[in-house]
Amino acid sequence: MEHPFFDNVAYPWNRSDAQELHRLLVLTELPYAGIDLVYKKCAEGLPPLTMPANATNLWKEVLTNLSAKGALRALLIQVSIQFAASDPIMKAVNAIQLAKPAVDIKFVSTEIFILDCEIHREAISKMTSDAIAKTVLVRGLPKSGKSHCRHLLKSVADEKGAEMLYICDGLVATVEEAIESIFSSIGYGPENIPTKVTTNDAWYRTVCNKLKSLAGEKKLWIAVDDLGYIDGDPSLGPILDTKIREFFEQFALFMLDPSFAKRFRLLLINYSEIVVPTKWKAQMWTETRTDEKNIQTIHVEEFLKEWSAYSGINIIEQELKQLAVQVIEQADELTPEMSQLCRLERIHTILDLKIDEIQRRAS
Repeated sequence: MEHPFFDNVAYPWNRSDAQELHRLLVLTELPYAGIDLVYKKCAEGLPPLTMPANATNLWKEVLTNLSAKGALRALLIQVSIQFAASDPIMKAVNAIQLAKPAVDIKFVSTEIFILDCEIHREAISKMTSDAIAKTVLVRGLPKSGKSHCRHLLKSVADEKGAEMLYICDGLVATVEEAIESIFSSIGYGPENIPTKVTTNDAWYRTVCNKLKSLAGEKKLWIAVDDLGYIDGDPSLGPILDTKIREFFEQFALFMLDPSFAKRFRLLLINYSEIVVPTKWKAQMWTETRTDEKNIQTIHVEEFLKEWSAYSGINIIEQELKQLAVQVIEQADELTPEMSQLCRLERIHTILDLKIDEIQRRAS
């Protein structure tokens, strides 16, 4: 499993645990000479620290340079020696040593729970790495949790320093609006979008080439939702204009070009059972499927462990197991007040209530 700090050449500034270590180091008020001494003990051939600079910038430079050198472990050792008496710093160091990649995190926020997503995590992890497949199709029945996959992508994008764009019904209505939102996300207005003078397919290719030339070093990861049919029924028609899907199918094809794939990733949600384009190569895409029945007791238990650690609330393992059993049993009871909700919504609602109850007991 790739470590989010030690296996990356860039310090993951978007992560809260990365920001916390930096914040605490600044608060130590160590003078320049002390910071420089710690820095130089970590590796040879380091660039000199910029002077004059305040502690905030100095520690930021230390963390950035040592990550690029692959010497962040050495820094944590030096910090542990220098500040062994500081419980907050030792806790922050320990958190980084035990850090999970963003794709494995189950607790995103108090509003977003990511439970059984193992197969989705694997697909998104490959798609966001250097693997060939840069496009993931998310398929499954209505209300089976397909849209939740975008939260996984957002977590990884934050960790990797990429921007994420989410497109769905209600945010865009036409392919022109979808394209405009991509240009806007890389910092360009609609005047930069090529004029359509030929067929749709030719225009889509021109747009993709233009995006490649304008993106520079920016990384944009795009999740496009609602690509299937209303209520999953083809006879009811598509949720989004089919031209939007056709554009992103062309966009996905451009992932064969490494210079394009370096800048973009694509998550196509609710792709339903649409046959993929014949020009797509087998290795350039993968798929994952959601099923509301997949969430079981073990997934709720794992989530509660992560949530309790994040919240600083100690819950004994036996109680965690009992709570997880209760959540699933109550979600599957189909009481009158819950019968209008799908299974995932029932689990989320009951889990919310359990968490509120735990927090009240702990306060």
